[in-house]
Amino acid sequence: MAKTLYIVLNHDGRHAIMALRGSELTAEHIASEAQTLRAGGACGWICRMEGEYYGKRRITITPVADLCEPGCDFEIAAARFSARRTAMIVEAVR
Repeated sequence: MAKTLYIVLNHDGRHAIMALRGSELTAEHIASEAQTLRAGGACGWICRMEGEYYGKRRITITPVADLCEPGCDFEIAAARFSARRTAMIVEAVR
């Protein structure tokens, strides 16, 4: 069974965990958080992430709310996220 996290994804692939495993966010919660993040100047997407963050298998991230015009396509940001995650996992194994 896939694990679910919610993250805030920046255009350059940086990200922050927004909701921990097992937390299912409602549409109202996502809208409220998006409004708060926008007001604070955040840019990117709130995303639902499925899979094991530190696992070797591929994970999927799906945007659920836009925070602003991030300056790049979601697919580019997702690829940057994947590269950052892979580098972090490789570093952790060393």
